[in-house]
Amino acid sequence: MSTNRVYDPNVESLASRFPRFDVSDAVEMRNIIKAFLDALGASGIERMADANVEEIERTIPGPDGASDIPIRI
Repeated sequence: MSTNRVYDPNVESLASRFPRFDVSDAVEMRNIIKAFLDALGASGIERMADANVEEIERTIPGPDGASDIPIRI
C-alpha cells in the first residue's frame, strides 16, 4: 500500500501558519482569525473564489444580550 499523498505543496506551509486558539472565547477567536487572514493577504495569499458559487453574507441572532453572529452561506 502506497503512503504517497497528492496535495498542493503550498498546503503544508499554509497549514503550519494556522494559529492555535482557545475557541471558548468567540470574540478573541474572531480577532485572531481576522489578524491571521490579514497576514495571509499581506503575504499575497488570497481567499480562493469560485465563479460557480454564490456567497451570501448574513447574521443570525446571538444569545440573549450578545451581538449577532456573522455567517456566510
